[in-house]
Amino acid sequence: MDWIVYLFQLFFIRIGDFLRHWYVSGFHAFTDWTVRFLELLDRVLALKVSVRYWFQPLFQERSVFGYLIGFFARTIRIIFASVIYTLVILIAFGIYLAWILLPIWLVYKIVQAYGIKTDIF
Repeated sequence: MDWIVYLFQLFFIRIGDFLRHWYVSGFHAFTDWTVRFLELLDRVLALKVSVRYWFQPLFQERSVFGYLIGFFARTIRIIFASVIYTLVILIAFGIYLAWILLPIWLVYKIVQAYGIKTDIF
C-alpha cells in the first residue's frame, strides 16, 4: 500500500516541478531575453543617450540653430525609440501571456477531446 502513496506523492511532485520550471524558470529566461533585446535596441536607437543630451546642442554647435536642431532631432529620435520599445514590450508581453496560458489550454483541449463534462455551472 505504501507504493500507492509513493506514486501519488511522486505524481504531485512532478506536477509541481513542471509548473515551477514552466512558470518561474520560463519567466526568468523570457525576461532575460527581452531585456537583452532591449539593450541591443538601445545600442541602435540610443534612447538613454538621447534623453541624457536632449537639451544639448547637436554636434556641440553652440548657437541657437545648433540648440534647435539638437532639440528637435533628439525629440524625434526619442519618440521613435519609445514607440519601438513599446511595441517590443507589448509583443513580448503577448508572447509571455500565450506561454502562461498554453498548459491551461492544452489541459482544456485534452479534457474536451475525451468528452469529460467541462460545464461547472
